[in-house]
Amino acid sequence: MTDPLQSAAGLPSTTGVRRVRALAVLLLLTGVLLGCAPVAPTEPPRRSPIAASSLEPTACPVPAPDGTRVECGRLTVPESRQRPDGRSLRLLVAVAPSLTPPSLPPLLVTAGGPGTSSTGLLGLAGSGYAQGRDVVVLEQRGTRESEPSLDCPEVEQALLASVTTADPVAEETAREVTAARACADRLRAEGVDLAAYTTTENAADVADLRRALGYAEWDLWGLSYSTRLVLTVLRDHPEGVRRVVLDSVVPPDVARYDGQVSSLRAAYERLVDDCAARPACARGWPGLDTALVDAAARLDARPLDVDAVSPDTGEPVRLRMTGDDLVSVVFDALYDPSTIRYVPLLVDRLGAGDAAAAAPVADAALEELSRRSLGLYYSVQCAEEAPFTTPGAAGEDAGALPGRAATHLLWLGSDLDVCRGWPVPPRPEAAVPVVTDVPVLVLAGRYDPVTPPAWGRQLAASLPTATFVEVPGQGHTPSLQGDCAPGIVIDFLADPRGEPDTSCLAGLAPPDVVVPDDVHLTGAVYRLAGEAERGPGPGLVLLGTASAGLLLGTAGLAWQLLRRRPGRRAAPVLALAAGVVDLAAVGVLVALVLDTAARDALLLGFGLPSVAGGVLLLPVLAALLAAGALVLLARRPTGQRRAERVPAAVVAISALGLLGVLAGVGLLP
Repeated sequence: MTDPLQSAAGLPSTTGVRRVRALAVLLLLTGVLLGCAPVAPTEPPRRSPIAASSLEPTACPVPAPDGTRVECGRLTVPESRQRPDGRSLRLLVAVAPSLTPPSLPPLLVTAGGPGTSSTGLLGLAGSGYAQGRDVVVLEQRGTRESEPSLDCPEVEQALLASVTTADPVAEETAREVTAARACADRLRAEGVDLAAYTTTENAADVADLRRALGYAEWDLWGLSYSTRLVLTVLRDHPEGVRRVVLDSVVPPDVARYDGQVSSLRAAYERLVDDCAARPACARGWPGLDTALVDAAARLDARPLDVDAVSPDTGEPVRLRMTGDDLVSVVFDALYDPSTIRYVPLLVDRLGAGDAAAAAPVADAALEELSRRSLGLYYSVQCAEEAPFTTPGAAGEDAGALPGRAATHLLWLGSDLDVCRGWPVPPRPEAAVPVVTDVPVLVLAGRYDPVTPPAWGRQLAASLPTATFVEVPGQGHTPSLQGDCAPGIVIDFLADPRGEPDTSCLAGLAPPDVVVPDDVHLTGAVYRLAGEAERGPGPGLVLLGTASAGLLLGTAGLAWQLLRRRPGRRAAPVLALAAGVVDLAAVGVLVALVLDTAARDALLLGFGLPSVAGGVLLLPVLAALLAAGALVLLARRPTGQRRAERVPAAVVAISALGLLGVLAGVGLLP
């Protein structure tokens, strides 16, 4: 199965990242937007940046965070500035007015990809970034909420066909190439000039936006691919740019495809080294250095079938996971510190053929199919990256990987084949280095597998006004993670000297890697969460019915025992004990799930904290008590009426039923 195209930086899941991407579905369990910590909003200023601009006001596509205000408008720009009288584009722009009276220039931020929608960045309206400044979010030309959007449903369908099979790599690549050609033909028939969707035109859009909003100056914040966009603005339209933040840099003069696999290998090896340096991790994951290659080889030999649900139709889909998919999952997981700590467990469970552990990954893979506007992605990559790739370098770099991953990892296989037929000319100007005296902050995460720290260090060395910061314990786009890196960015933008306080870096440690002893493995929790999201399914109905019956029966039995005169009541007491033990177990499990969802939702994709194994033995104890009660009830004492035995029998039978339900849904050890 071909990995659905990765986004290079896409937002909530932090900008693409942190994305786990292969675990993004789990993040939805808690409704967490991976980004900076929100601050308590104050009453926003009574002013309207959109109304005061030349933009056309429009409704925002997503709601603003609670307690904040976001205004949206449309910026009209020429599709091609070589033909100013030709077709026009309408780009979505969102402005979050400052949470406090503005004292700093506005801050423009836009997503990476290329082709990722920026709408997820509207969550920054409720963050520390919006203190004392307006935050402006630009939906780049060709992306989802701008007009036109260069979506490629043809390619999405081809990728869906590939993720459900383990067809030969050449066949899967040919399928995508054919679909991409069909998409290009359709877009051109609709009047789209694919050659106009470049970083150069994109940068001119940014300059037009500043003028349209009436800002004399502003700060720019680039994330992953949009760092290249911001650098292009600095090169071609430097007027009005005060300061620049570049997070997870894609330098103009780097041949990205040439060394992408080396970047992934280096990030994984850093994790291996950090694990080996921590005794608990080293004991839990011996042989981690070869585990990924070994697991990928096993999946190539015996692909893993995984059931998922289409996010578009709600229909079941069966995916087939091979070794290249596992390597791509690890690539995704290295984006974000919350998923980095699960990489060894992912490798172990997927390599062992654990379909339950692979279910969240499969769901996330289906979500990825429609995350990006692939027409824009291909137009940029095929004009600015693919033509300048060293012949054979990408294949040689990937050759160190096992099996299918060596020839079809991430975008390395299909992109270059698609680009041979994508109708755009090469854009050598995209690789022209930038010279600037604007203060620049360059950030990189230690585990970033797609824009490695070396790229950021290289760029910073070429800019005399740049400050480079490598953030320990982080992956891609650390400025959207935790408190430390966002604090450094905010300090840099506010400090007139441009010298950020980086003292918080000393307190950042490597991720606390999850080891086998930390987890009670079960796919039941994730499966039940899916049922709850789609509407009550059989597992939830049975579990709820058994728990409700047990609660009512136990309450009734306790009331009966309190009202009865002393006598022979061993059976009711045993039944009551069974009910109380079961209810205690259910209560503890519910509390455990809620607590885990709040603290570490990703764990629910694999199971529960290891303490759950002991808690789940309580229903077994309750079943033994219930069986004893039923035996005693079957030997009715002389003079005991049938009605007196009913409550105890109901509770005992309910306790046995709950054990059966827990076993049926897969929760028992």
